[in-house]
Amino acid sequence: MAKTPIMYSINGKPNTGELLSREQDGFIPPNKYRANPKKFTRPEFTPERIKQIINSTQNSCLIAIERSTGTNIIKMDGSVARDLVDKCFEKKWTFHPIVPCYVFRLSDVNAGPGMPVEIKFYFYNNYYPRTTQEEERKAINFDVEQIGEAFRLFYVFETISISSGLIENILLNKPAFIHMDVEDLKTEIKGHFTLAP
Repeated sequence: MAKTPIMYSINGKPNTGELLSREQDGFIPPNKYRANPKKFTRPEFTPERIKQIINSTQNSCLIAIERSTGTNIIKMDGSVARDLVDKCFEKKWTFHPIVPCYVFRLSDVNAGPGMPVEIKFYFYNNYYPRTTQEEERKAINFDVEQIGEAFRLFYVFETISISSGLIENILLNKPAFIHMDVEDLKTEIKGHFTLAP
């Protein structure tokens, strides 16, 4: 029996489809030109192909460099972070998505003592313009929000708290080694981040 064309709506717009088709239920087919970032383990995902998918044009990046001695958070220019991604792929580091299309990490299983074991990346755009004192204040508040979002996505916590000393060191490009405490509140997991001595 042939499927009967029916009228239905998606987001208030009329559409014609077939009974029991996925589009009828509001399903939006994936973009055939974009690969699914959850499936990077497939052999055809070479570093060149991964870089095309994660190639960000955003102008700032927060990275978390994890070593055996501790984790350091650094804010850097987007182009410098993209060069770092290229260097990691040249050294045959392994790519892992943390939150697909937002945060990813590159890891080195053969890292020596004191060398980075893993680097997490979170790209975003700076707040512009910064010509007046009010706009400068908005830009700093925006950076603080992005730092909070990066920590939440890096460690996949529902809620987080970050000490002011840690935020200040990140914004001033000083060493910002973190100390993390995890609090299980039964309804959610909360992460507390402070500046490590």
